[in-house]
Amino acid sequence: NGRVFIGDALRDNLAIHVKGDRIAAVCEPSALPPDIACVDVGGRSIVPGLIDVHTHSEEWHLPLFLAHGVTSVRDTGCDLEVALDRRERWNQPDVVAPRFVCCGPLIDGGGAPHKRTMVVATTAAEGAAYVDQFVAAGVDQIKMYAWLDWPAFEAVLKRSQHYGKFTLAHMQNYVDARK
Repeated sequence: NGRVFIGDALRDNLAIHVKGDRIAAVCEPSALPPDIACVDVGGRSIVPGLIDVHTHSEEWHLPLFLAHGVTSVRDTGCDLEVALDRRERWNQPDVVAPRFVCCGPLIDGGGAPHKRTMVVATTAAEGAAYVDQFVAAGVDQIKMYAWLDWPAFEAVLKRSQHYGKFTLAHMQNYVDARK
């Protein structure tokens, strides 16, 4: 008896069949097994968990994320040890917390004001070395920042690709995505 987003449409009177901690099906209520326990949501809308893809997380954010429907977060610039520890704790199966994706510190060329959440790479070799360090530590993705020049940017990008790591970047100062 809920409204569910399917693709880009909102459909009424659907059921979500949950097995364990996974959605097994979204279907007409008549398609559910006859002996299944049901919760009637009374015509309310059911939306997928929201994902905050750009956060600089703090521990006090956890209940706020969940209260607002955010079930996954990507920390895009945090002290490496803090972010890895938070990911380890929040991603435990028995912990009620959003899924946590860790980028570690920003890799920047030195102009960013985020001194405690960034490292400075002024050469391609330094950029690649930071990627090696962060991947060895266990980050999920790599974040580049606005004052990284093209040689360092390209080195970070290629080294990240070598490891199969997704990258994201602020590119407004030295790198133009249109070229």
